[in-house]
Amino acid sequence: MKMNYRRLFIPNSIVFITFVTYERQEILISNIDLLKDSIKQTKQIFKFEIIAICILKNHIHLLIKPEDINTYPLIIKSIKRNFSTKF
Repeated sequence: MKMNYRRLFIPNSIVFITFVTYERQEILISNIDLLKDSIKQTKQIFKFEIIAICILKNHIHLLIKPEDINTYPLIIKSIKRNFSTKF
């Protein structure tokens, strides 16, 4: 099923994002170091501030403030790709 996402790109805003693991696998807490490293590597590529983060077994809630609002989809893509490739 293809999702048609609608995203707002309001300059200088904070973005709330939730993303879930594939088939809700409970892999995030047990691989927390890998997740932290994925976020650190993404921060080396894109400029953003983490306002808050809540990591649960199978999903993440994240509040970020990207320097360039147009990059927030790329930030999430980078975190997810980095984590899943190394997992």
